[in-house]
Amino acid sequence: MTPTTTLRIVAGPCVYDGDAIRWLELPNDAARIEWWRKGVGWVEAPDGAFRLNNFWPTAHRPILPKDRVRLGMPPVYDTSTGAKIVGLIKARAWDLACRRMPPGRA
Repeated sequence: MTPTTTLRIVAGPCVYDGDAIRWLELPNDAARIEWWRKGVGWVEAPDGAFRLNNFWPTAHRPILPKDRVRLGMPPVYDTSTGAKIVGLIKARAWDLACRRMPPGRA
């Protein structure tokens, strides 16, 4: 199996009939559909289990937090929130550093 780091996700991940699926483009321009197996991770879906039309917007839905728990998937972290927190910590550290400086030095 080709490592995921060299693959491009074309569609997904999404939920179709209770399974988490994604459509990948391989380096040789071929395609592969993978599904999430609890305790294993992303694996190639069996032949005929899913088709490309399962990725149409009306056929699937996004993966919800309850799906992640049910399927044993790792949580997704919102990096924009993390960046805001880091920015606030830096601003607070600068504010504290300025307060400890003698007057006229900051």
